[in-house]
Amino acid sequence: NTIKIAEIKTQNNQLENQKLEEKARIIENKLYTAEQNREKELLKKIEKAQKLERRAEVVRQNKAQTQDMEGQQSPIASSG
Repeated sequence: NTIKIAEIKTQNNQLENQKLEEKARIIENKLYTAEQNREKELLKKIEKAQKLERRAEVVRQNKAQTQDMEGQQSPIASSG
């Protein structure tokens, strides 16, 4: 009887350890997935910021060109 009780306790401990290891694996997988999703979101935000910065630069260049053109046309228009 004592041997059987010891065997059952050992089996229970092994099962508990297996369950804990499985839970740990599941948690690790969830953490890994969450980290990957976070990285993807950060990359998307960086790309969006870069795109907006490029667009802002184009607007600044267009504005500068427009002002240059207006500056060149103003004397011609007023001399007539």
